[in-house]
Amino acid sequence: MKLVTKLGTDHFAEIAENTMEQLGMDRSGVFVTEECDTGCALILVGEDSGQNEIVVVVPGACLTFSGAGGGDGEASDRRRRLRLCADAVGDEQRRGV
Repeated sequence: MKLVTKLGTDHFAEIAENTMEQLGMDRSGVFVTEECDTGCALILVGEDSGQNEIVVVVPGACLTFSGAGGGDGEASDRRRRLRLCADAVGDEQRRGV
């Protein structure tokens, strides 16, 4: 499994980069943009149950993904899957999930 994400150049990006470095994570799938800020989410997790509740999501930089090759093959499929994930998060946010 590999993390693929896009960060801005803001404080949240700095926190994410530092955390990934401390954990020894492979960051070859981390991209950076100056177009917008890093996305973030507030997720509450029940201490006893482990159940989580996504309170708010700000997608940010992940919505600016674009692939090489002008929409062909694997890059296009990757963008489609990322868009589906972003849309699902947006749907959950609108429904209050």
